[in-house]
Amino acid sequence: MTRGEIRVRVAGRSNTGQVRTENQDAMLVVDLARGSATPPDTPAERATSADFELTPEGAILLVADGVGGHQNGAEASRIAVDRVRSHMLGAESSPSGPESRKAQQFVRDLSRSLEVANAAV
Repeated sequence: MTRGEIRVRVAGRSNTGQVRTENQDAMLVVDLARGSATPPDTPAERATSADFELTPEGAILLVADGVGGHQNGAEASRIAVDRVRSHMLGAESSPSGPESRKAQQFVRDLSRSLEVANAAV
């Protein structure tokens, strides 16, 4: 590892708990510098992991919690994750200029992707 490099190693897994019979959670890991993300249909029960260098473009670690056993809760969390993935991978979150402006643009892009996901659900 070179000086100043930040390596990110993440893992996630979800389960139904003791009450539910269906896991309605969905997870997402996106390395925005490389445009790589966890596959869209990765079940939350299966361990998800990623290992990458954190760059100024950023990364997204997202858990869309199911809707407490409500009908279509699994579909709602999957849609939310899909919308955030597609919006953030298509967003121009790396404008030229000071780092603070890049960070502000990232926050705007992420906020907008969450609004898109909410509208889709």
